[in-house]
Amino acid sequence: MSTSESEHMRPPDSNTVAMITELHGGGHDPIQEEARQMRRQWEECAQDPYKAGPQSKYTRYNVRVDHTNGDRSTEIKLFSTARPHMRALHCAWFSFFSAFMIWFAPAPLLGEIQNTLGLSKAEVWTSSITNDCTAIFMRIIM
Repeated sequence: MSTSESEHMRPPDSNTVAMITELHGGGHDPIQEEARQMRRQWEECAQDPYKAGPQSKYTRYNVRVDHTNGDRSTEIKLFSTARPHMRALHCAWFSFFSAFMIWFAPAPLLGEIQNTLGLSKAEVWTSSITNDCTAIFMRIIM
């Protein structure tokens, strides 16, 4: 997340609300009402660590989150697959493990594989290239 995105996700401070109010002359202004509503939503988030921030498409999370840092998780529930935090964690480690196994598993056994299957050097070369391409492909799709 870029700096501008994380700054956008922070709750508006009192100076920002005052500036919006001053620009629009107070009274019943839709922008002022929106600023008040946004401030109330951020205050609710500050009281409930499981509540999603106002910009989130979720309403609640299964883990505690840091609202001032883009609703990032502050804890790990290892055996949970709840969206989005824990599911992303499990997809990430599984993808890394799969890519690691695809990339490194055949190398130490290559001589034995070549003898057992009666492969020529050209076939071994082709299998190595295929192995590398498969690893790259799996990293892209995962």
